[in-house]
Amino acid sequence: MAGGVSVLDFDGTYRLQLRLQRAGYEWIHLLDLEGVRGYCTVQSLARIKERLKSRRAREVTLLGSGQYHYVSLLMLGEIRQPFTLILFDRHSDMMQAPAHNLISCGSWARAAVKRIPHLRRVVLLGVSDEGARLVPSILQHKVASFTYRRLASTPARDIIRREIPTEAVYISIDKDVLSPRDALTDWGQGQLALQELIAFIDEVARRRRIIGVDICGEYSCSPADRFRPECVRAARLNETANLLLIEAVASRLPQGPWRHAAG
Repeated sequence: MAGGVSVLDFDGTYRLQLRLQRAGYEWIHLLDLEGVRGYCTVQSLARIKERLKSRRAREVTLLGSGQYHYVSLLMLGEIRQPFTLILFDRHSDMMQAPAHNLISCGSWARAAVKRIPHLRRVVLLGVSDEGARLVPSILQHKVASFTYRRLASTPARDIIRREIPTEAVYISIDKDVLSPRDALTDWGQGQLALQELIAFIDEVARRRRIIGVDICGEYSCSPADRFRPECVRAARLNETANLLLIEAVASRLPQGPWRHAAG
């Protein structure tokens, strides 16, 4: 689905993923933006939003490293119908923002619950025990948390039936939820196998309507370190995961202006 995938190039992370570069995806160049790694001001987020307005490919968005997961907040803000967010992440991303005018990779999901008008529920999958404990009690009526152990012992169809009240579902994936066999990220790894994640997406697609997907969790390397063995290995592992995830959702997303308001 080359026409439906956009790649956000914040820091050159994808330069070693050669198959990804040859796939014909739409690239959004953001290398010139400063002060956006890990967190950014409301003003910087507005600049990113302005850059993304012109993108044509909106079905699947590759965000870069987990440091830029907060950009998911912009994707969710474009949705114009009631929806549920399925968040595959080893962290809850529901920490308190470091300041009132900042959004971070660790606080964006909390902000989404509070700010996104059409977001009805968040389902956290593969979250660590600590991450699950960080969900604020005041938000728990809108958030369902499944650690890997709980996820492994609960049929996907039951999670979907009990926890997803809407027909429309948006999926956000941080590859730190995956086991080290399937991905390598900046934030350590979880236990979920890539095929388990894909199987859950298949089950969601059978029972709900997936309206969009974003993927992050690349392994950050500076330009000077990019060809070190660990960086090359991480790029190959993550590229395979990215392409398999894109393939898994390619036939399950509606085509056309499926969720965005004009302009």
